[in-house]
Amino acid sequence: MPRAEGATAPTGRTTTPGGVLGPVLVARRAELDLSRRQLAERAGLSYPFVSELERGRKLPSAASLVALARALELTPAQLLARTEATGTDAIAGPGADAAELVPGSVRPTGLPDLSDLTTLVRELVRDELASSAPAPKPEPALTVSELRDRAVDALRATLGEDIEADDDGDIPVRSGEVMVFVRALPDPLSVLVFAPLLVDVDATAALDDRLNEINAGVRFVRFCWVRRSVVADLELFAEPFVPEHLEPACRAVGTAAEEFLGELRSAFGGEPFLREASPGPPPVAPRGTAGYL
Repeated sequence: MPRAEGATAPTGRTTTPGGVLGPVLVARRAELDLSRRQLAERAGLSYPFVSELERGRKLPSAASLVALARALELTPAQLLARTEATGTDAIAGPGADAAELVPGSVRPTGLPDLSDLTTLVRELVRDELASSAPAPKPEPALTVSELRDRAVDALRATLGEDIEADDDGDIPVRSGEVMVFVRALPDPLSVLVFAPLLVDVDATAALDDRLNEINAGVRFVRFCWVRRSVVADLELFAEPFVPEHLEPACRAVGTAAEEFLGELRSAFGGEPFLREASPGPPPVAPRGTAGYL
């Protein structure tokens, strides 16, 4: 049952209503061969309340009006049309049933003025149309190549027109002593920003411990060992892809990689990785890697 069935209308008026609900309820009940009690049950409203509505002694709440329209197999728009068609001169006498309303009679003091009913139903129609309108179609998912193109455009806007993807599909960005790469990844679609620091590095427990220590103290950027290379990386969402996040991500990865390049090379050997063009896929750690060795 709706939270509030309705309210007693203001009293003391003799103005004619802009729409009369009672006759509509009675007439539609007759069309559907429904008793007043059956209508109340269909709408989830109390029998006395429906009786008061049909006699023109109460006004329905918005929720009650929608429930009545559905119970009468009408839309709010159709209910509006029927109330307006009843005419602005149909007024009830004291205690008269809505079926007894006749044009030209005089409404005595104490019965509700339904002049706001049309406005109420129009608002309901508007809300119903808004809720029943087809939901906007979601934008089709980006492909890896489309995401890469967006990344190129974003970096060109901040770093210059010479930004291009290499033969492997990675976008190289020079950052001091290291080269940062931007790669579009599928399943799930994302953007990986990574910088290979060192190559030809042997896996050792000491290296594992040191990389874990670095990861505990560095925000956002992850350090790992994969395929005999030490790599720093950071992954960005692709849906939604925020172009303004890409350049700061490249800067964060490049700064972190430069900070630890000298220390890691001195402690664990290997050669610095720096190239303008990638002859093959740069080493990237598998997603979700917990132990990097």
